Amino acid sequence: MSKDGRTWLSHTSLEVLERCPRCFWLQIKKGIRQPEGIVSRLANRFDAVLKNYFDKYRTQNTLPPMVEGKLPGKLQNPFVEKYF
Repeated sequence: MSKDGRTWLSHTSLEVLERCPRCFWLQIKKGIRQPEGIVSRLANRFDAVLKNYFDKYRTQNTLPPMVEGKLPGKLQNPFVEKYF
């Protein structure tokens, strides 16, 4: 709630209202937010594990054992900007 007493609603807040009116009330009136779901944490952790695995081979300029000899090429840095 803002200083002037008005409540600001986001798209996400309205989704909470639609999904669980009690959760919405707790969030708006008491400031109690829903806990983060395990699904999003699991996906983030899985992404971090894969990134670390491939980064190790990227710095060595080699392919991981699972693809070495099966695929030609090398791992590139996905964050290097290319100008055409």
